[in-house]
Amino acid sequence: MELSDLIEGNSYETVEDVMVCNYSDAVCSLQNQIELQKKTRLIYLGRSQYDDGFLFKDEKTGNTYCLHDDDLLYINFAEPNTAA
Repeated sequence: MELSDLIEGNSYETVEDVMVCNYSDAVCSLQNQIELQKKTRLIYLGRSQYDDGFLFKDEKTGNTYCLHDDDLLYINFAEPNTAA
């Protein structure tokens, strides 16, 4: 995924397992990294105003994560969620 392809509010999903920073209180903490499983659906929230990260919210848990340039290789546009 290229930076120019990201659109705020759009859904994306991980195409591989990926380590990301748990984002809280405007801090991207490497000590709080977690592994997102393949096919985790994320909503793009925009750029972090405090570092060079990209903020995504997990559609299922509501948790916010900070991804960086190298992490964008592991996400792609998500197909519309048709589950009722």
